[in-house]
Amino acid sequence: MAFSNEDLITLHRATHTCLDLLLNHASALRPELWTRPVEGFGHPSLRAQFAHVLATEEWWMRALQHMPARRWDPESFNSTDALAAAKASVASETASYVNRLSIDQLNREIDTCLPEWVGPKRSPACIILHIVTHAFHHKGQIAAMLRLLGHPAPDTDLQR
Repeated sequence: MAFSNEDLITLHRATHTCLDLLLNHASALRPELWTRPVEGFGHPSLRAQFAHVLATEEWWMRALQHMPARRWDPESFNSTDALAAAKASVASETASYVNRLSIDQLNREIDTCLPEWVGPKRSPACIILHIVTHAFHHKGQIAAMLRLLGHPAPDTDLQR
């Protein structure tokens, strides 16, 4: 199955729109809830969950381009506004990368990868789909955390 740049950009944009709904919801919370640990989650706070989603997307996009990863420190995001700015930058960089590829490049397994690469070599299209499923996995965790913090999330499904 071959994916077009437009299809993947549309899916990626829709994923970020769903994340925006959660981020906007979180922006109305008392500031201390942004960083409050919630037991039972690998990334224990809302801030850490959002930062992880973005750091992972950026890591994969940089890895596909053989660029070194940047270190993300969730503590550097003192507000939802700071995280929203970082999210916009990461989403833009991903879209720009995808738009530079031909359909063949997008759907062809990469030839080489960085030593830090996780798993088998895949096509950029497959990695974009991984980024989307990863974001939705953590979007669910963020929604669960919001409920546990007493602020249930709005509907953030793609189909709403």
